[in-house]
Amino acid sequence: PEWCNFTLYFAQNFSRLGLRKLISTSYAHTSKHVGDAYQPSLFEEKSPQFDSDKSTACGKFFELESDITKDGVVDINDIHWQYLKGDGDFRSDEVKALRDQADIIVTNPPFSLFRDFIAWIMESGKKFVVVGNKNCVTYKEVFPLIKENKLWSGRTEWSGGMWFETKHDDVDK
Repeated sequence: PEWCNFTLYFAQNFSRLGLRKLISTSYAHTSKHVGDAYQPSLFEEKSPQFDSDKSTACGKFFELESDITKDGVVDINDIHWQYLKGDGDFRSDEVKALRDQADIIVTNPPFSLFRDFIAWIMESGKKFVVVGNKNCVTYKEVFPLIKENKLWSGRTEWSGGMWFETKHDDVDK
């Protein structure tokens, strides 16, 4: 979450969106099997609870609920965090308990675990927004959910992909 744009967006817009609580989790570095190179974020490293052993082996839990800095605004600076007991896998009992506290879940799950993630989220009965590959609608686990009106596709162009446009009126051409 210290690198996650979802977390950043919701933290920076916490009051404007009328949020009561923001929960964010992350996997442990060692659980991703991406090699030995690891650099903790400055956010983590400068924290008094930093533990170099837990940093690579444990996932993290981030929570935003109130103005702990007492600066008059609830934002990214008010996030409280701690290490999870496990590696942060969404299928763990620890993360399921956090899932069950949520009203809405917003994420982009690992594509290789998309089927598992959809089953996990459907089991919860929670509202959700998932960013995923449009080919997932063809999965035998996903298509019936669309057919039964339990899952919907977002606003995309099915023939060409999703496009984003940035407009700058003041940019010289």
